[in-house]
Order: sequence, then structure tokens, then C-alpha cells
Amino acid sequence: MKSTNPNLFGKLDDARRQRLLELDQLFRSNTEERLTLRWPDEFQTRTALNDFSLEGPATLNLFSSQLRDFSRIMRMGATSISHPRFETVTAPIVDRSLKAGWGDSTDLDNVPLSVADAEPRRVSCFITLSDQLRLQNPLLAGRFIEAQLLSAISSAIDDAVVNGSGSNGEPLGILADATLPKHERASAGVNAEADLVAMEKAIADSHGEHDPEDFLWILASDTRAALRQLGGTSDPIFRATGNGPLGYRAAVLPTAPNGTAILCQASQLGVFDWQRLEIENLHDVQQAKAGFRTMFATAWIDFCVLDSNSIVVAVNS
Repeated sequence: MKSTNPNLFGKLDDARRQRLLELDQLFRSNTEERLTLRWPDEFQTRTALNDFSLEGPATLNLFSSQLRDFSRIMRMGATSISHPRFETVTAPIVDRSLKAGWGDSTDLDNVPLSVADAEPRRVSCFITLSDQLRLQNPLLAGRFIEAQLLSAISSAIDDAVVNGSGSNGEPLGILADATLPKHERASAGVNAEADLVAMEKAIADSHGEHDPEDFLWILASDTRAALRQLGGTSDPIFRATGNGPLGYRAAVLPTAPNGTAILCQASQLGVFDWQRLEIENLHDVQQAKAGFRTMFATAWIDFCVLDSNSIVVAVNS
């Protein structure tokens, strides 16, 4: 029977189909085994799950494109950078404050080189699954396992973007990065409308506004609740539907500390991945007797702000 719901699987090319089947086989195995899934692969449109005819031009299917389905930050437009080798990645940052001259040439010698460095950082999780999953179609079982693992890793990415300590293997998150621009609120703990406008102005004044449609708020849930009340119930600055403060998009992260308000250009948030996912089937006799089994998954991810002029963090004075 052909699938009539392509959204259940997303892009299903031959390479991904094989990955899902390998995940299912690993789950069903009664011995400890390790599986390494690698990206990217070429994708061509498959009209249905069991339809082996491929149509349309081939495109590249990246690990980051599947993470984006679960990560709020990546879905909102963060730049994804995939690297095939385990090594540090250095990305040079363009200085948008430099200006050429009319008539007489402007001396742009000795331009300081700013870079963003990323290194493969290990992020891991355990998931315990019921043997009832064995009753499912192998592709459905593989898809469920894949989705659960990608969801857990994506949640770790979103949390690290804001809360990463920069130590113990964690990326350096926005709140812990002392080099990023700060805006002192007029009243401690209160994100007033004047504060939001000042944050927007600070990014523009520092040449960090690349695209007005690229603005993104990163908020705690209590910050969003408070902002909905600004301006009165007839004209709240954060409407119940549609855009966020000042008309820009907003990503609300449940792990962000209370009062968090960050304004940034989404494209200047860099999420790096090293195009692989390692999964191990941990066989435990007692657990198997109870009808469960545990899988251990590891990916390599990093985060950094690509242009520090494109972000402002609200802080107390």
C-alpha cells in the first residue's frame, strides 16, 4: 500500500530510506551494535513511500535540514554550516562599518580580521523504547527513532544558543558571552517598549542590521506574557497572533531564564554540524525482559554568533 501522507516522512530519497531501515534493524537487534549515519545525500522527489520512481532534479539533503524540522532557532533562519571533516571551522566576519570613498580613494589597509571559530562538540542522549515498536512497519519504526533522536539533539541546540556555558563541552551561548553588546533596562527585570526600541536602534547604529526582515527576538515564556500586556489590551505590542515585538518574529524558548529578551539578525546565528550521527544499541537482559531497550546517540554540533554587531541582549543595570 502506498503512503498518502508525504509529510510523515519528509524527504524520502534512497539514502534516507536506507538510514531508516538501518535504524529499525539496530533497534530490533539482540546484540550490542553501533551504527554511524552520515550525510549529505542527493534527494529526488518520491511520490509515495513504496514508489521507487524518482522525479525531478537532484538536490542535496543535509543533516541540518532534518535538524531544522525540530529546532526553533534553526527554523527561524539561523545559518547552518555543515562540515565533512572533524576539525575546527573558521569563518571570517565582514566588517560592514568600512566604507569606500568617492573621488579620492579611502585607505582600507590594516583591516582587522574578525573570525568565528567552531569546533565539533559532542552532544549525546539516551532514549528508551518499548518493544511494541517492533510491531510497526520497519520504515515507520525507523522514522520514529530518527525523529525522537533529532528532536532531543535539536532541543539541546536551542538551549545551548541561549544558555551554553562555553565549558564542559558546551558551546558558548548568548547570555554567557561577555563580548556581545548589552542594553541596560530602565527598570530591572522589565522589558519596556522604550527598551525594545533602543535595542533595535543599537543594532542599526553598529551596522548590524543586514535585513529588517531578518530580525528575530529570542524570549523567555514569561517575557512574552509580559510583552502581550504592553500598550494596553486594545493595542498590545506583542499581539496574540502574528508577529512579535515591533513587528518582528519571536522564538520563545522554554529553557531561557525568566526575563530573557534578545534581539538579533537570525542569519547571524551560526549552527555548525559535522554531518554524522552515531547510535549504539545498549543490550540489557533485564530491561529486554521487561519489554524495553535503550539506544545511545551522539552528534557533533557547535554554535557561535557570526556577527556580534547584529545582536543585543537586555540586561539589568
